[in-house]
Amino acid sequence: MMFASTLVKGSARVVSRSVPQSVATRSFALSDTLQSKKKVEEERFIKEQEKKFFEKKKAELDSKQHENELKQFQGVIAPCMADIHEILEKTGDDISHEGYEAIAKWKLGIK
Repeated sequence: MMFASTLVKGSARVVSRSVPQSVATRSFALSDTLQSKKKVEEERFIKEQEKKFFEKKKAELDSKQHENELKQFQGVIAPCMADIHEILEKTGDDISHEGYEAIAKWKLGIK
């Protein structure tokens, strides 16, 4: 019996010594490499999601700004342009649409 227990302990030592140290190191290095690649992919995915989010927010802000400019134009600038057109029509003068808009903005103090 004593010989069997020594044999088991001895064979365990032989097995542990038969696996080279470099194999164990390689498996750790491989798992580290996989983990770093996974982190890189996660960071890339997060950056893509942030980019999409900010593009969506920018589009929303641009559309709101456009709506505000249109309301301002229709409510303030367009009536002023009509007044300028009437005045110039009486004298027989005519300018481009952009000219009317520029004069109306100047008259109202809008840049």
